[in-house]
Amino acid sequence: MLSEANEEFEDFLEKIYPYKGFKDNDFWPLKDYENIFISYIKTKDFKWILERAEQKKDIPHSIVNHSRKRYPIIATVENDNKLGVNLRLLVILIENLSHPIVHKNGIVLSKLDFVINTLKKSGLYNNGKSDEKYYLLIISFFEDREYKNLITFLEIKVHPEIPLDIHVGLFNTQILH
Repeated sequence: MLSEANEEFEDFLEKIYPYKGFKDNDFWPLKDYENIFISYIKTKDFKWILERAEQKKDIPHSIVNHSRKRYPIIATVENDNKLGVNLRLLVILIENLSHPIVHKNGIVLSKLDFVINTLKKSGLYNNGKSDEKYYLLIISFFEDREYKNLITFLEIKVHPEIPLDIHVGLFNTQILH
């Protein structure tokens, strides 16, 4: 379900980006239109725009990053929202969790590398001095006993510092806040 939601989000971005480029020719960077004149772009149909969008590199990140630059309110809402969570981090985390879940049976080679990669991609690494709450959030999706590199986001250990093996459903906790 998590992976399907991530795929739907990416599909949405891949559809909204060409639509926005078609409706507002000034929205895309000129390189996405193959560096042609804006006046020439206005003569093109949606199919032509869609073909250019399909050639875009680093989707969905490039679309989100460009949208964030064009609409600074996106960056504001990612950090300051009613949920009280860093939405940028959660989107990157979901994407990063999806790949090993689908292709590697939920196993990553290194939990630490996974955490660092997630923090870097979400702009929160800060030369290794990221907020501890972000680190704790990310590692909460992993097994902490025998299978340390296994993603187990359905249940988490309540108090890992004590020897009792007590787990609760992740989505029944306040860990995301």
